[in-house]
Amino acid sequence: VTARRDESSNGAVSTLLAAVLGVNSLAVKADAAAAGISGLKKLPTGKGDIPVGISKYWFTSKDSPCGSENNIRFYPTGDYIGCAGWHVFTDTPSSAAKLDHILDGLKDGYYSSPETVADQTYYNFTGGTVASAYPEMRALYNHRKGPDGNWLVHIPVYDKDDCSNPHEVIKIVGFATARIYKVDNLEMWAHVECKIVPWGQGGGPYYGTAVGAGAVIE
Repeated sequence: VTARRDESSNGAVSTLLAAVLGVNSLAVKADAAAAGISGLKKLPTGKGDIPVGISKYWFTSKDSPCGSENNIRFYPTGDYIGCAGWHVFTDTPSSAAKLDHILDGLKDGYYSSPETVADQTYYNFTGGTVASAYPEMRALYNHRKGPDGNWLVHIPVYDKDDCSNPHEVIKIVGFATARIYKVDNLEMWAHVECKIVPWGQGGGPYYGTAVGAGAVIE
């Protein structure tokens, strides 16, 4: 990355004290390079935004980590368009009541998601058609979305080789970034973002979210 201000780009910087000595402007240039780029390895405590995960199959079945069509349906799930599932993080039991509690807690601030490390942490999945939890999910979205209706979230990628609804304990293999843009008419839609983000601990597999080596989420 090169940042510059000179006669060819952005204009030279005007001087104040140096002008007394006849130096009226200065060209400024700075170069920087990342030591390395890799997939996000870990989410610290409290950085898991929503109890939804994306199946690894959604990524591996595409020509790239995100493919040409990046929209995914988070509710209902169970097919290729909704290649995802809901979970209760590492809590037990994987019940609708526990899911409701977590959704309310994330909205009201009394629940904190656990630290999650790719290829080490296992989540307890509840499937993706828990109709009783949809109102709480919509309330969380309405609480967190921006003025443009978008909510950017960190999403775990779970180790499954199809798009069927997950109802078991499954290993988390990586992380993605998604922009939830619609929660209405008993559906939830998101767009998986495929770009480098300037935060996170690298060293994990790439699922569209990459970070510079050595960076840490704060």
